[in-house]
Amino acid sequence: MTEGAVTDIDLLIACGCSQYAFLGQGQFGRVYCVVMAEGMLRAAKVVDDPRISRKEYGMAEHLRNLCQNRRYLTSTHSALQSPQTKQMVFFMDYADQEDLGKLIEKNQESGMPEELVRRLIFMTAHGITQLHQNNFVHRDIKPDNLLLAFDPEKQTVRILISDYGLLRQMDNLTSGGTTLDMTICGTPLYMSPEALDEEPYTQSIDIWALGCIAYELLEGRHPFQTGGIIALRRYLSFSFSIVIFQKSQ
Repeated sequence: MTEGAVTDIDLLIACGCSQYAFLGQGQFGRVYCVVMAEGMLRAAKVVDDPRISRKEYGMAEHLRNLCQNRRYLTSTHSALQSPQTKQMVFFMDYADQEDLGKLIEKNQESGMPEELVRRLIFMTAHGITQLHQNNFVHRDIKPDNLLLAFDPEKQTVRILISDYGLLRQMDNLTSGGTTLDMTICGTPLYMSPEALDEEPYTQSIDIWALGCIAYELLEGRHPFQTGGIIALRRYLSFSFSIVIFQKSQ
């Protein structure tokens, strides 16, 4: 780091955070647990690329304005940009538990009880439905983006869908209610066959990812054990070829 360079901590202090703790790092930014000036606990995400940060904040704001009931979606409450570095800091709901990725790691040997999996999948499906009903597609549904937070109102733990870096609003709706897109993005193990093949896809790619997560929660391992995106493409292509062949018999 060069002399005089602005650090994440400098940014958080400038934003009025009195306490902070590093939580983790994703593809586009770093996340901290912070205490705001008014004493509120928030998650703060520092994004370096101003193009990505502006797009993510715009989508998060649009989502907040459209979705009235966001019980299973994280909310972005505010965002500030550094005039020096152009980095942006997003202040979001803080999930005080862990994410589903860590929960899966703890249960790799036996998987999780069916009743618990049913509850987790129900909450995630409800959040995805909130997105889809407002014409959004998440495009990166995976265990690491499904956070667990204590709900004081219900006295239980609930799911919060997070990370809107790849979120987009589908356009050119057809009369059938589906929208096509050809952008390859997301985490390969949770990407649908059409998305992996860079073919047109719809909001159903989020449902495919949810199905992969349901299997992983129950079994403690991902349904597709492959060595990379090319191997995964071949595996899925071969598997679907067998299914189509059997149906034609």
